[in-house]
Amino acid sequence: MFEIFNFDGGFAAVEKPLVKIRRMTPDDAEAVYALAEECRLEFWSKDDYQMEAERKDGFAAVAVFEGKPIGFIVSRLIMSYQSTSSEDEFLSVNKNNSEGISSSELEAEIYNIAVNSGFTRNGIGRKLLAALYNYILTYIAATAVLWLEVRESNALAIDFYRADGFEVCYRRYNFYERPAEDALVMKKQIDTAVFSDDFPEYLLREAALR
Repeated sequence: MFEIFNFDGGFAAVEKPLVKIRRMTPDDAEAVYALAEECRLEFWSKDDYQMEAERKDGFAAVAVFEGKPIGFIVSRLIMSYQSTSSEDEFLSVNKNNSEGISSSELEAEIYNIAVNSGFTRNGIGRKLLAALYNYILTYIAATAVLWLEVRESNALAIDFYRADGFEVCYRRYNFYERPAEDALVMKKQIDTAVFSDDFPEYLLREAALR
């Protein structure tokens, strides 16, 4: 709920719209692909996104508003040792289990994250990152190192990641195509869940209604 002034001299309570963060499903692939194209991300096909939604060693989530994906994140978990467990067992490991992944063994790479241009500056990108952090820290490990690449010219994205605690580690020359450009590799260590709920619903600011 939030309050807006009315011309009768008082305030009225108005319901804010809810954005739901949930796991991506194969059925989301077409909408996610369209959103990635709109945001001019590196080329992935609809089949690529469908496969990411089905991977057992990854985490993919969407932000949904009025039944439509308006943002998404795609990432994969990286194991630094050869596990004797099956993929299903890997994803069901509890972080407190003595047979689980130790704090020095888990890394994750964020491949793509995007938010519809009409919904930026509402904290949706941060909620998508938080869903990833909470998933890892709740189900996989007590701490982890996250990696990502970003175009050197994408100052807004770099500032966004830095504000979330990522630091630039090194450069990858000519990493990107369409057009060719260097990538900055950024890194962050996580050890604290951001929300008690893995996939929180939250309220958009009033600006999203305009």
